[in-house]
Amino acid sequence: MQAHNNELRDMLNEFATFVKNAIINYKYIDTNKDDKNKGMCLAEFILLELYLKKGIKKIKIATDLYILNYCKTHPKYDKNDLLTRLFRHVIIDTNTFSIVNLGIPKSLPINKVDLNDQSIFKTLTFQEYKDGTMIMYNYHLGNDERLAHNPQPENNMYDAKILTRKTIGGGNTFNSQQSFGDMFKSMYPETTLSNMNSDNTSYVFNLYYKDEHITRENGMYLVRQYFYKDPHEQLQTWQNIIKKMQMEPQNGVNDDIDKHFEYMVQGSNIVNAATSPKELTFENVGDMDKYVAGLNGYDGAGVMIYDNYGSRYKIFSPRYIELKELSGQNCRNISMENNQNLFLHWIKLKKEGKVDAFVKEFSSENKDYGTVFFNYEILMQNFIYTAHTWYISYRVKKECSGEEVPYFLRPLIYKLHGIYIANNTPITLDIISHVVSEMNCVALYNRIFNAII
Repeated sequence: MQAHNNELRDMLNEFATFVKNAIINYKYIDTNKDDKNKGMCLAEFILLELYLKKGIKKIKIATDLYILNYCKTHPKYDKNDLLTRLFRHVIIDTNTFSIVNLGIPKSLPINKVDLNDQSIFKTLTFQEYKDGTMIMYNYHLGNDERLAHNPQPENNMYDAKILTRKTIGGGNTFNSQQSFGDMFKSMYPETTLSNMNSDNTSYVFNLYYKDEHITRENGMYLVRQYFYKDPHEQLQTWQNIIKKMQMEPQNGVNDDIDKHFEYMVQGSNIVNAATSPKELTFENVGDMDKYVAGLNGYDGAGVMIYDNYGSRYKIFSPRYIELKELSGQNCRNISMENNQNLFLHWIKLKKEGKVDAFVKEFSSENKDYGTVFFNYEILMQNFIYTAHTWYISYRVKKECSGEEVPYFLRPLIYKLHGIYIANNTPITLDIISHVVSEMNCVALYNRIFNAII
C-alpha cells in the first residue's frame, strides 16, 4: 500500500501547491475591479486555472460535482507532469473541494525507467496487462442524493455507483452493443458487489470483454482500492481555508491547505489471486522481452510495471500493437449511428490493403464486417459509375447543362474536367476511381450517404 501511496502523496502535494498559487491569483482578481473573472467563487477559479495552466477540463455531473480529465490536445498538456497525470480521472466535490473518486493515474513512458540496470530491474513489480476499460465502483458516491437524477441522459442504463473515465452511470459503450454497466454486472452480480458497499471507499477494475476489446474472453480484475478522507472533516478544513483567505494577513492558510490535501486519498493494491492481475516474474529484461514477444495480442496486451515509488509503465506486445492499429481509434460498432466512423475506417483499411485482415480478426456472430464492407464497395463503385455517366453526358456528349448535374457531383465533375484539359486524356472509370480515392474521406462519405441532389 505504501509504495503506491508515495506517488499519490506527491501528486496531492502538487495539487496543494497549485491551490496555494491559485489563491494568490484569486486574491488579485478580487482587488482588481477590471478582471473579467471577478465574482467567481474560489473553487470555480481553481478549476479554471487547472484548465488554463494544465489542460484539465471539467464535466459537471451534479451540483458541486465535476469529472476532471486531462485534455491531450490542450497546448499546456504535459503527459509527464505529476499533477496532470493525477487527472486521468478525478471526481471533485467543489463544496468541500475534495476528491471523491479517483481512477488509476496516467502511466509514464517506458523510457523513464532503465530496465537494463539490473539493480533497478530487481526492484520492479510485473503484472500481466490485458486490453480493457477502467471501471470504477463507488458505493458512497453512487448514493449521493445529488446524483438521484440522471445527469447524463444519453446513458441507456444508469447506476451512479459505476463509473468510467469520462462518464458516470455505466450506460456508455464503445464497440459493443452492451453497456459497460451491463458488462460489469455480468462479472460482478449484486451479491458480490454488496461486499464492496463501504463509505468513502472506491474500487478500480480493468474490464475486458470479447465484443469490446482485443481479447477472446470476458473477465475483470481488481487493480486498486481507494480510501477517502471523511467529507465532514474536508468541509471543515475547506471552510477554514476560505475564512482565512479573506483575512489580512492570511496566517495559517497554507498550513490548512496542506492539512486539507494530506491523506485526501490513499490507495491500496488488492492481493487476491481470484481478483488481482496475475503477477509475473522475470530474471532480467531479456526474459521479459521474450515473454512480451510471445504474446498473441488476445491473450495479453503486454506487461504492466510498477516501481517502488508507485509509478507505472506499460510494455506492449508487437502483435497487440498491430491488432490495435488494425482495429482503429474510433468505434467499430455496426450501427447507423456509427456508420460514418466505420466507413472512414474501411477507407483507411482499403488504402492499406488490410480489409480482409480486419474482417478476419474482428468479425463475429453479431458483427458481419464482411457484408458491411462489401456493401460499402458496391456504393463506392456506384458513385464512381454515376460520376462517369454524368461527366460523359455533360462534358463529352453535351446532352445536359451544368445545372442539371446533381449538386453532390459538381465538384468532382469540375476537377475531372480540369484533369482532361491539363493532360488531354479521356476521363475513364480508372481515373475517376483514383481521384475518388484521394478525396477527403468525410466529404466522400457525405456525397455517398447524404447526397444533395
